[in-house]
Amino acid sequence: MRVVVVSDLHVGSRVGLANQDAAEVPGGDAGEPVRRALYEAWCEATSGPWAKPDALVVNGDAIDGQNRKSGGIGTWTTSLYEQAEHAVGLLKMWRAKRIYVIRGSGYHVEASYSGLQVEEYIAQKLKAEEYPNQDHMPAERRQRSGWHWYLHFDGVTFHFSHRIGVSKVFHYQSTPTARQMLQAKLNDQLRHEMPRYKTDCVVRSHAHYYNSVEYSGSQGWVTPCWKALDEWMQSNGPLDISPDIGFIGWSIRDGQYSYEKRLCDLTHFQRAPLSVVGVGWRKSTAGVKTGRSGGRSRRTAKGKQGRTGS
Repeated sequence: MRVVVVSDLHVGSRVGLANQDAAEVPGGDAGEPVRRALYEAWCEATSGPWAKPDALVVNGDAIDGQNRKSGGIGTWTTSLYEQAEHAVGLLKMWRAKRIYVIRGSGYHVEASYSGLQVEEYIAQKLKAEEYPNQDHMPAERRQRSGWHWYLHFDGVTFHFSHRIGVSKVFHYQSTPTARQMLQAKLNDQLRHEMPRYKTDCVVRSHAHYYNSVEYSGSQGWVTPCWKALDEWMQSNGPLDISPDIGFIGWSIRDGQYSYEKRLCDLTHFQRAPLSVVGVGWRKSTAGVKTGRSGGRSRRTAKGKQGRTGS
């Protein structure tokens, strides 16, 4: 069977995933080319070799939310319902046989004034699989999303959850994943219902970068996202985290699995703010003093240090 995991779509962000209807904001904005490129990459993914998976896991932050701390700046709409409806349409493009929805960060997917859980609304609209252990509940009141989920696929047990520690130091980015893998193994021993379903794979998201950690008895991943650098990330240090765009797919059979990460090149639609200065520079600054006459030192035209005067 084939399993695909997508996460951190952040539908509603000006630099997040959006369909064609939302790709063009009236009056235009700087994020429009980014949204268009993300949508094109999404179309390619949902029509490629991983289309129509047996299971699609949506691992949190399907929408960007109202961005209330910034007064809605950075979103093309602050309507949670509008963002959710767009997210539903995008996720349906996978044409998955089964869909599982994991809840993401409260900041993005909850309306603090109403208690609305938007990803539960998305799960209901997608007719996603019911969250376990609700047999005592009436069918119409059962939840179709949860904060974490054990999923047993053809002999391989995965544990899915959205949140994980985020490191801005590259060589420490694997540490939170390894810690989650260890905790999963401890929980296997503590939970009386787990003896037949020992956790083989741990999947997290939230960090917007991809990594994979493997030991002899388990493997863990942090999934890529579908959101480019926004203003908040750029103002807090764009060199610390460069987002990875894409998804992960697993092929599973009789307790064995292989996986493929599909990453999209970000550089062609969100280029670095590069300015080239040099050619003709001295001509354009003719008559402008480049150093103090009689001073101790100044730069020559070739950029070398020299002395003028005594």
